[in-house]
Amino acid sequence: MEPDYKQLFEKLPGLFLILDTEFVIVAVSDAYLKATLTEREKILGKGIFEVFPDNPDDSGATGVNNLTTSLNKVLQEGVPDKMAIQKYDIPKPEAEGGGFEERYWSPYNLPLLGSDNKVKFIIHSVENVTELLKMQQEGEEHEKKYETLKGINTNLDREITARAKEVEVAHLTLSEINQQLLEKAEDLQRSNDDLARFAETAAHDIKAPFRGVGGYLTIIKEKIKAKYNTNEFDEYFERIDLGRTKITTLLDDLLSFARVAQSNEPFAEVNTKQVVEDIMKASDLNIKETNAQFKISNELPVVKGERFQIVQLFQNILDNAIKFQDKNVPEIIIGAQKKGKLVEFSIKDNGIGMNPKYFNKIFEVFERLHSQEDYPGSGLGLAICKRIVERHGGKLWVESEPGKGTTFFFTLKSAEK
Repeated sequence: MEPDYKQLFEKLPGLFLILDTEFVIVAVSDAYLKATLTEREKILGKGIFEVFPDNPDDSGATGVNNLTTSLNKVLQEGVPDKMAIQKYDIPKPEAEGGGFEERYWSPYNLPLLGSDNKVKFIIHSVENVTELLKMQQEGEEHEKKYETLKGINTNLDREITARAKEVEVAHLTLSEINQQLLEKAEDLQRSNDDLARFAETAAHDIKAPFRGVGGYLTIIKEKIKAKYNTNEFDEYFERIDLGRTKITTLLDDLLSFARVAQSNEPFAEVNTKQVVEDIMKASDLNIKETNAQFKISNELPVVKGERFQIVQLFQNILDNAIKFQDKNVPEIIIGAQKKGKLVEFSIKDNGIGMNPKYFNKIFEVFERLHSQEDYPGSGLGLAICKRIVERHGGKLWVESEPGKGTTFFFTLKSAEK
């Protein structure tokens, strides 16, 4: 049975953190949690300096600055960095009165490299030397404690060396795991590529006969009319043709869904204001038929992405905003807000809305909340949107209430540097 490396890491006797390249905590040993008075679920996924800020009551605190310098050196040069002993106070739990507790540490930062020799993670190892330094500062029994401290320092060096060896072993183990994950990711990509090629070939081969069916259907219809001079069968022909169109549309949407992740088009700057204007021009007839009203609440920015897919993203959501109405004149508000390196877009309508219990369901493949007769469609539109947004490194979510309209939110990367 393969060992549980995560559990092995957490049970290491040393004080270890694993940080990603943004200095976010991704793993922590039990000993580190105990030494820093923290809990795993409260610090995982947070930045190290968010969890461990400088003591605001210590005007001379340099812990954050010194550790930042060391971590950046490891990240940029890909080499370990052993830091001098640092005064870096830790926050005390509110249950213990809050505030900060004075601490001194001996830190060591070690890079974990990927197969491309770039830093993927940083192991942050520390030794708590607070008591040793307090003994030095107090100066009690100077000579005796001086000798004692020499012995302690020797043991500490040995301990650090031992811990460094443990870290090296952990590094090798993590590197092996990382390589396995990379290989599995490559296998998965190959499978996705094969599946996409199969979907495209299958859809093409299935659509071809349906094009022929449409032609023959027209011929049969004309011959029947010419011979019997009757419109009796028109409704049946319309239903057959509608079914053929639905299948063709479904196959097109399936292809669109498969091609999202398959696309190798490089990302470029995309003007979302122009995207919306182009969509409105292309949908002019549908807009006039419904008297749809559009309002852009603020300037739509330039983002990084694949233009075709971003057009498809906006098109699908805007089509839904026009389609899912109950005798209302569609009123659609499009907005955008800059949030760090991302842009958060919102598309709000005054349509029929939906129950919050369906928020996750609507983004799944073939999931529909309404019948084909009430609101036609393949059931793939929002699934395609979700896949496009995720390919662009963003998130897609919805807010809605029955009878009170719906707002779709999604994030894309800003083109601003």
